[in-house]
Amino acid sequence: MSLWNVDDKATSELIPEFVKNLYTYIPAKALRKAVVQLKKQYPKQPYKWACFVFFGISR
Repeated sequence: MSLWNVDDKATSELIPEFVKNLYTYIPAKALRKAVVQLKKQYPKQPYKWACFVFFGISR
């Protein structure tokens, strides 16, 4: 989920990376890796990547 309104372009870059990571990692780690990748692209714009959090049980 996101903690605030999200930049559409950043989300369209994050979600495919997240889904790709789900083939290998548990959801929390898959999201973390996708956010880290997005952070590399926008290091001075945390509003584009810092809003995403995983909520739930991760197995």
